[in-house]
Amino acid sequence: MYSHALHNGAASAPGPALPESQPLGHYLTVTYTELFKAHVLDVHLPNMLVGISASIEVPIVTILGRRMGASYASIADYVSVVALYRTLMDIPFGIIVEYLGVRNVMFLCLFSNIVASLVGLNVNSSGSLFAFCVLSGISLGGFFLARHIFVAGVSCKKYRGLLMSILSGLLRWAHVIGPVVLGLCATYCGDVRYSFVVSAAASSIAFVTLAIATWSIRYQQICERTCTTSLASSVAATPLRSAQEDDASDVARHHLGGTGRDGAYVATPLLPPAMVPPTTNSRRASIVSNSSDRRVIVGAEANITLSPPHIHHFDHANPSSGAKMLSASCSAASTTAASLHLSTGASQEHHFHFATLRCTFIDYWSVIWRLGLYIVLATALRANRKVLISFAGMRSAMTDAQVSYLMGFSFVFDALLFPVGGLLMDLLGRQFAMVPVTVGLGIVFMFLPLCTTELQLYIAASAFGIVDALGCGIIMTLTADRAPPQYAAPFFGIMRTVQDMGHLVGARGVSSLMRYAGFNACCWMLTAVGFFSAVWGVYGVPSDAETLPEAPRLEQAALIAHERRLRKLVTCCHSGDETTPLTAMSATTTLPGMTYGTAAKP
Repeated sequence: MYSHALHNGAASAPGPALPESQPLGHYLTVTYTELFKAHVLDVHLPNMLVGISASIEVPIVTILGRRMGASYASIADYVSVVALYRTLMDIPFGIIVEYLGVRNVMFLCLFSNIVASLVGLNVNSSGSLFAFCVLSGISLGGFFLARHIFVAGVSCKKYRGLLMSILSGLLRWAHVIGPVVLGLCATYCGDVRYSFVVSAAASSIAFVTLAIATWSIRYQQICERTCTTSLASSVAATPLRSAQEDDASDVARHHLGGTGRDGAYVATPLLPPAMVPPTTNSRRASIVSNSSDRRVIVGAEANITLSPPHIHHFDHANPSSGAKMLSASCSAASTTAASLHLSTGASQEHHFHFATLRCTFIDYWSVIWRLGLYIVLATALRANRKVLISFAGMRSAMTDAQVSYLMGFSFVFDALLFPVGGLLMDLLGRQFAMVPVTVGLGIVFMFLPLCTTELQLYIAASAFGIVDALGCGIIMTLTADRAPPQYAAPFFGIMRTVQDMGHLVGARGVSSLMRYAGFNACCWMLTAVGFFSAVWGVYGVPSDAETLPEAPRLEQAALIAHERRLRKLVTCCHSGDETTPLTAMSATTTLPGMTYGTAAKP
């Protein structure tokens, strides 16, 4: 339980404050409760199942291209089509999320991946293989982007690092399972294309689990019980406490609240100072500031709506409001948790257009290029790890099977040690966590040319896996931490595009270095990139204590849509029953961009 500050000295005994720091055991218990009990059906199972489809994407395209007699250059072109469409569709999917909602986009991408798998099952020409590459790139890229936005919205900042690292770790396990399934299909079914049946089945199961999580009342009740703990604990001091969080009390005074069903707290949208309506003393006593200690990154926690069974007018004074208000204050965490379990409907009126996307670039340009440079460099280091390990094995005259075993051995360490990266981010801070992964990769690249025996290569592969695990989930966490509070979905799309560019830049850079300078020079260049990335992460990337940039253009776009919504609401109240309570506003009255079209079901 946590205390709520009441404005104007309202008579209510504040709850006990949480300690400044919490034991590591409590931290892990709370986080795993949120992860594996609250969002197993709508986050973790779909994440792993779709990861299986993603893991067989490139190998099966390579095998099918070779069967059709395509050259290595043509096969590389097919593989690049997948990456190209992922990159091109990141920003459009960010915009689509604003209109359709996160879960709707996840449903759409899962269905598209099922269609892509069925197309792949019938591949018999270059045209059908190209169609599979396009559909697969679009569906998988859109799903992973929507998943990132959804998880960023339902996670508090204190536990986000471990949450993101576990997502990445489960995805790594999926990349271990996928190739095994591909090999079994090739061995026992006689045709590698039957692995598309596994891909379609995995996406279908993910579709079903997401549907259950969306419409099952029982599942939402389980989530409400388990999420409450992690949300209530998020008011404790964290290594990431920033100036913006310290100043959040100035913003919180513009969050209006009322009482809904059984005295439960009902939060209304964020209003600018000029739009705050006059309130009576009894109304002021019910204003609760429950967001002063927790910055809602994408606002999924801000949408709390309940329909009261009786009338609550602005000027209605209840003699027992003090007792009810204390109960409402104590139940606010539970009500906030209920707001996390979002429906699929857009349920919002948007004022988003391409000018708003331009405003996102302008207002957040400093964050985009400073954080984006680190993301590009870190992504290039990680992507080239696989390529250079393969080249090192070939230099040592290892067979194809031995190189495959070497790669698998390296990724086992990623899959086993993935929580370490989350612990570093949450307990020691994001700024510190950016250093070990890039420095470690740089050091391993430096010694890789000296590894000539099989034992030395296995030691290098294990070192790659260990140091890469130190940064598991860090890119997703850094992006979520620095997302704007309004219209953040396009920001996620922009940063995802930047991340995908890291793959392209890294691949092209290694190709050029290998052609003109050789293997040793390529490894040593990546060593320099690793050390530069660490320095840039400390001094160039926006720090944990740095306040997010002002976003007047995004705020203006959100304000216009909000004013339009309020005018409609006032018109509806005047034309209908005069006693219609504003405290019972539906989920459609949320601030644009705060819930991404995923309003709670009334």
